[in-house]
Amino acid sequence: MNKLSLFACALIAFSAAMPAADLPGSKDPPGMKRYEGSEIIGYRQPKFDEYLLPLGPPTSQSPPKYVKSLAIEGQVSRYACVAPAG
Repeated sequence: MNKLSLFACALIAFSAAMPAADLPGSKDPPGMKRYEGSEIIGYRQPKFDEYLLPLGPPTSQSPPKYVKSLAIEGQVSRYACVAPAG
């Protein structure tokens, strides 16, 4: 095995053993678990926000409208994660 192949194998083994690197300041929501090895790449948790909760099929996409919906207010968290291969 040449030196380059040995280095590549060591690098792959080392990176597989490293914990996931989450976005700084992010954390899992209380009571929720992620797939082991997944990483938080996007995170937003304002103290107050508004959200239109769809309760029926859409009638329009721009702006979003639904047959039935409910406008809610409060803390609305958004997370974007990358799952590990496999």
